[in-house]
Amino acid sequence: MVVETRNPSDFYEITLWYDASYAFVSDDLRAYGTPDALNPYVGCKYRGYGFNIPLGSTIQKVEMGGETKISGFEFQLFGRLSPDNGNTWTPWIGFTQDTSDYMQWIDMTFWLASGWTPEKVNAIESQIGVVRTQAGGGGGEQDLPYTGYLDWFPIRVTYVPVYRFVQNLSVIRDVFSFVYTPIVVPVVPKRRKLLGVGK
Repeated sequence: MVVETRNPSDFYEITLWYDASYAFVSDDLRAYGTPDALNPYVGCKYRGYGFNIPLGSTIQKVEMGGETKISGFEFQLFGRLSPDNGNTWTPWIGFTQDTSDYMQWIDMTFWLASGWTPEKVNAIESQIGVVRTQAGGGGGEQDLPYTGYLDWFPIRVTYVPVYRFVQNLSVIRDVFSFVYTPIVVPVVPKRRKLLGVGK
């Protein structure tokens, strides 16, 4: 069994989301966004995770990681995954709300109805969103410009590789090829023995 963690290397479709590349690695530099009454959603899509899982492998678990924090509990960070380069998506899943940096892994294995395959993992993308979960109440604390922060947005995949079995078959094939391949000895005219030995 193999556990592989990959970071994004690119982003697109930015909606009031700043310093998006800061979510590539965990280094206390944070991407962030601040929803408000006019923009209840802010966020960004990430891609370029670089998975190259051998076809035929069995996917055991797909996890969406997030090192997040928020400045107020009226907002929450959500994430989701795409198995086909951003064409379709899993449902949005919320990260735990915390005003300090909090690293968590959300199991997304069963949130994809069709199931995960190597092809889908290799085409995986992600999306982060900060959503205003409570409406403003007339100038009170809920109207303050709270911010959601994202320090790291990795994906972790656990799978059983197929290459070991394939390699074993390759070894067996080579052994049987050596044992059963006939050895052809050239016939030399007018010689009693092969390969020019004797008269």
